Amino acid sequence: MCGIYGQISYSPNYRFVKMLTTGDTLLSDTLYIAPRSVKIWRQDGTMLQNSEFITQGNVILLTTPIQDSLTAQYRVIQFPKSHEIKAFSYDEKRTYDGSLGSAFYDPLAPKKEDEPPIGLKYSGTFARGLSFGNNQNLVLNSAFNLAISGQLTPSIEIVGALNDDNLPLQPEGNTQKLSEFDKVYIELRSKNSKLIAGDYESQYRLGHFIRYQKKMQGALVQHQQLWKDSTEAKYSASYALSRGKYNRYALQTIEGNQGPYKLIGLKGEVFIIVLAGTERIYWDGVLLERGLDRDYAIDYNLGEIIFTAKRLITKDSRIVVEFDYTDQNYTRSLYTLGTDINSKRWKTGFHFYSEQDHKYTATLFTLDSTIVRQLEMAGDNASNTGISSIRSFDEGFTIDKILYKKIDTLGFYILKVATAKDSVLYTANFIDVGYKKGNYIRSNDAQNGRAYEWVPPDPVTGQPNGNYEPISYLSTPTQTQQWAMRGEYDFYKWGVVSAEFSMTNRDKNTFSGLNDEDNRGIGGYLFYNNLIKIKKSTLKIGYRGEYIDQYFDPINPYRAIEFNRNWNFNKQTNSQEINQTFSSILQIDSKSQVQYSLSNLYLPNLYKGTENGFGWDISWKKFQFYSKNSIVNTSTDTSSSQFIRPNISLSVALDTSRVQTLKFNFESDINKSQINGADTLELISLRRDQYRIGYDYKLSEQKYLSFFIKNTVDFDRTSFFKKYSFQAIDVGLDGAFSINKNHNINWNGTFRSLYDRGLDKNTRTILARINHQLTVRKGTFRFFTNLDLKTGLEPKVEYTYVKVRAGDGIYFWNDFNNDSIAQVNEFEISPFKDKAEYIRLANVSNLYVETRQVGFGHTFRIEPQAIWQNESGIKKVLSKFSNLLNLQYSIKSPSGEKDALLLPFAVKLDHEGIIAGHNIIKNTVYFNRADPLYEVYLGYAINQNKSFLTIGTEFRTLQDKFIGIRYSLNSNLTVRGTFHQYLKQNQSQNFSNRNYSIIINQLDPEIEWQPNNWFRLEGKFSHSLGKNDAMIGNESYQKDEWSSIFTLQESNKSTWRGSIQYSKIVYNGEANSPIEFVMLDGLKSGNNWVWSTQYDRKISDSVTLSLGYDGRKTGNSARITHVGKAQMRANF
Repeated sequence: MCGIYGQISYSPNYRFVKMLTTGDTLLSDTLYIAPRSVKIWRQDGTMLQNSEFITQGNVILLTTPIQDSLTAQYRVIQFPKSHEIKAFSYDEKRTYDGSLGSAFYDPLAPKKEDEPPIGLKYSGTFARGLSFGNNQNLVLNSAFNLAISGQLTPSIEIVGALNDDNLPLQPEGNTQKLSEFDKVYIELRSKNSKLIAGDYESQYRLGHFIRYQKKMQGALVQHQQLWKDSTEAKYSASYALSRGKYNRYALQTIEGNQGPYKLIGLKGEVFIIVLAGTERIYWDGVLLERGLDRDYAIDYNLGEIIFTAKRLITKDSRIVVEFDYTDQNYTRSLYTLGTDINSKRWKTGFHFYSEQDHKYTATLFTLDSTIVRQLEMAGDNASNTGISSIRSFDEGFTIDKILYKKIDTLGFYILKVATAKDSVLYTANFIDVGYKKGNYIRSNDAQNGRAYEWVPPDPVTGQPNGNYEPISYLSTPTQTQQWAMRGEYDFYKWGVVSAEFSMTNRDKNTFSGLNDEDNRGIGGYLFYNNLIKIKKSTLKIGYRGEYIDQYFDPINPYRAIEFNRNWNFNKQTNSQEINQTFSSILQIDSKSQVQYSLSNLYLPNLYKGTENGFGWDISWKKFQFYSKNSIVNTSTDTSSSQFIRPNISLSVALDTSRVQTLKFNFESDINKSQINGADTLELISLRRDQYRIGYDYKLSEQKYLSFFIKNTVDFDRTSFFKKYSFQAIDVGLDGAFSINKNHNINWNGTFRSLYDRGLDKNTRTILARINHQLTVRKGTFRFFTNLDLKTGLEPKVEYTYVKVRAGDGIYFWNDFNNDSIAQVNEFEISPFKDKAEYIRLANVSNLYVETRQVGFGHTFRIEPQAIWQNESGIKKVLSKFSNLLNLQYSIKSPSGEKDALLLPFAVKLDHEGIIAGHNIIKNTVYFNRADPLYEVYLGYAINQNKSFLTIGTEFRTLQDKFIGIRYSLNSNLTVRGTFHQYLKQNQSQNFSNRNYSIIINQLDPEIEWQPNNWFRLEGKFSHSLGKNDAMIGNESYQKDEWSSIFTLQESNKSTWRGSIQYSKIVYNGEANSPIEFVMLDGLKSGNNWVWSTQYDRKISDSVTLSLGYDGRKTGNSARITHVGKAQMRANF
């Protein structure tokens, strides 16, 4: 059962809801709730974990009851009626299951009988509203969203989604499949043609030189034509705004560290937003899969990657990430043209790609005549030119922006953070220019936003002592173009020949004509493949040749991800390249083959390389032999190298059904690179030998066991590989065991020990994940357990509060110290909607600490009614009891803190060795749960959270001991009573005024009267006593609160809701302090009145008028706050 006391703010796509929960159900909406958009905060500002609630259609359910005031923010989605997500339907009088509340007709919900015309299905909302009051400015809001599908004509189909929402909703990158709800598009389809306008994804992978995948906003036209001889032609054209810029980035991995690893932009940008779904992550050349149950998870908004327990990160892991990220320097457009024609024996195609910045649309700096002249004279090297980012600010002092003043210090000016007393103001953007290469550092004060302060240089050397400068690097507008023409012909028994010719044009600075001689380049590709029958065998021979000139620069890299490593190749100057491969594969039978290839890479006068590759894959009885080997010899005018890579595997089936398999593997990388005439090896030289033995037992996907031991030895380059430098032993155990559908366990783990001979140091890493699920006696006992052990990086988090329209935010600013400067410790979750003017953004700094991380989760349910519901005697009594226990631990400690890894339950979260984490314990015992007549419950809950912030650590505790009862006097009258004993604690490292330890005793009796289906009245009383610890402040309060809520429904036409609340408070402590706010929930000592009413009238079947009014009077102030709201909404 749930009681929601407060108001729901509608901005038809986004909801902001405040409520007091009294059961399992949080809320229900009239529209589908986007699951990944839901965020819920407790009264103390801590956010609920995703495991504490679930979203099902239009309802948010708590996994365990929470007796607290909650604030929820989420987004709703309008679907076509053919894809409707049906709302829950329930009647409280018939059943009381403790999870769903009373249901009333909502006039805002579309009627099912209002079906659109046959063949075309649509749904949506068009709304206009306003909000005004004596405590806020007039706020106008509007929203439009439409989902449509169906047949426009018998031959034209339409699918689309439209809205006027400009807040993008990036999906979370922790699942293999992404659900993107923020797409805005219209798509028209016929038998042979398709037109898309809006958001769409365009990709092309048919060519050799042109390959891309882009997210765009514009228009795409595709047409398909089929001729009588089965020749098929496909045509496409598009014009759009490109949403992102491509980059390929190699991660610098750390031994045993699973992340997060930060992605960096093409020009070194640290804070980037990755476009969802554009990433491709390669591990030693192998493409990985996204998902917490697979290889990695990614946070698109922060640009961070975390690897799962399936992939142990080591110092030798070669991880390369390709991705697109947002770039706001210029507006960028992109257009493409393409034709592909396929026949039985021949294929041909043409593709053109052009992406360009609109050079007079710079968004991050002003293009005045001086800057344009600099760009014109800079040629291709403008990115190294810095300009001052200091700009005058004439709008007057504001707390919502970091402003500076200039101070004259012996002939030159420095910047200092301004206050309200300063009249001449400036803004500035600071860039990290490197350690002791700048004159400014990050300020350590708690001002909202990133502030910087000047530090004097070294008095002797004059060297700067800072890392930052108020400058901006010029970003040049660029243009990238490429076209390619390809053809293929099948000569049947003589083989298949294909060729491609491509031309590129890359202008790195469209403002300047300097250095344009290297803009254009050409490339050619030739491929031949043929199958030759030799008795029972088949010989496959092939040739692949490629030529590119010194200026060929494709839109994206097209070669294999490890091409440069395979060839010991590091191209530093522009040069022609010729790359050829001759290959042959002899397929002896269906189980065996041998292969050989000869390749060369040639750069005239710079580089020459030859590769011999050979291998086999042979099956004989219970044995399978596999080998892949290569030898690469290279030479330049200054050095030569040899790269030998043997890889040999043997597997033996231990039974005829191949359930059990024993595997052996040896592979080695021996790379000797030496400068001509030198007696030492170059830095790229290495030798690494790896031996592995494994055992597999597999009955099915649900029952398997895999075990391996791996020994890896790195040899010392300085001794010409005669001595070893590192030795690693890896032991892995993966498996799954399913006894039946009620009992499952799966695990995967790796232990690694790395010995550094030079430092005589041994590093041990444990990476493990265990999941266990058990259901006993028809659901009487249910166990869910998971355990995670890993090493990772914990970043310092910086919160910034950004002002939005009144009512659209979550937080408000309370100037506790009356200095007219907004500090981050002065923002609180707003208790009243009209004061919610700020949202909070989490900015991850570039300061990371290596941590060991332990995560443990356990849920235990006891429900005897599953087997004893129909019994008698003591079994019948026991069947009325049920229990729900939920445990969650997450502890992150420095890698040297071994206790946090080995004894997670013995280490308290407030221990100084713990950097961050959370502990949650909830246990509730029910008697007669969900019974229509009465219910009794008692429980204990504690939620502890420790945050690792740039302004210092913060540790919060919320403990709740509670007991409650519900009793239905008759079918119309229900009484409830709950007693709580709360403990609220906060320990702030740098803000002593936010330290408190408050014990609260609170009694909450209430009565609900519902005589019929159109009226409900609730009356409540709350008595609470609270006291802060005497050693901290000794503040105390007493609060008596009376409240009443009514709901009146007139047929199917209107609904009137209203509430009034009176609170009499006696508070002993400092007024306008953080302690007062926490204790009194935003109210004041004295008499407090809060009231609200809302009237919804259905004017027609599809149009609804909503009128609302909120008011309050807090404390002994004579001021009364009034807020009026009105909205007209049309559902169609």
